[in-house]
Amino acid sequence: AISEARKWPVGLGRKPEKAKEFYATLAIATMLGVALNFSPINPIKALYWSAVINGIVAVPIMVAMMHMTGNRRIMGTFHLHDGLRLVGW
Repeated sequence: AISEARKWPVGLGRKPEKAKEFYATLAIATMLGVALNFSPINPIKALYWSAVINGIVAVPIMVAMMHMTGNRRIMGTFHLHDGLRLVGW
């Protein structure tokens, strides 16, 4: 996701010389995972709290997305019609 957001070449199918940033991001994420293994953090508690935080953060994001997708000024011709908005809620 980081590589795509920064428009770097991505994919394991690419050679490391062609996607240096992607492979560096992958290596850093792997090292962070290994480092967490040696920390006193309980992985089950970490998963639990990440799910709680996700549940809290997701609601306002979904509400904002539903409002944005129904707004013709923002979405133009791609706005949701009433039937799809009803299903979305």
